Amino acid sequence: MASNTVTTTPTSIQISGITILMDPVVDHKLSIELLVDGGVFIKQQFGRNIPGLRCDLSPPMTLMGGSRLVVQLREHRTIQSTNILAEAVFVNQNLQQSMLGASGAF
Repeated sequence: MASNTVTTTPTSIQISGITILMDPVVDHKLSIELLVDGGVFIKQQFGRNIPGLRCDLSPPMTLMGGSRLVVQLREHRTIQSTNILAEAVFVNQNLQQSMLGASGAF
């Protein structure tokens, strides 16, 4: 018997925020940078000794299928260049599956 079920892959997803949990907590000023397809989408700075960093996006960011999202956790410095402490890259035609598999990427 044939099935009439149609499976579709989303062509875009919306992201309303990014959360990074620190363990151990670092004694540095930090920043989160979101880059979409090579361009900086947003930068947000945080103070020292914060166990959880949250970057809320309002309105939500929409990622089209095939887009590349890079999330960077950086040590924020005023004089020297910033060090990238952690980076996660999401590139996939099935963006929904890519984002679900990213927990713990940092």
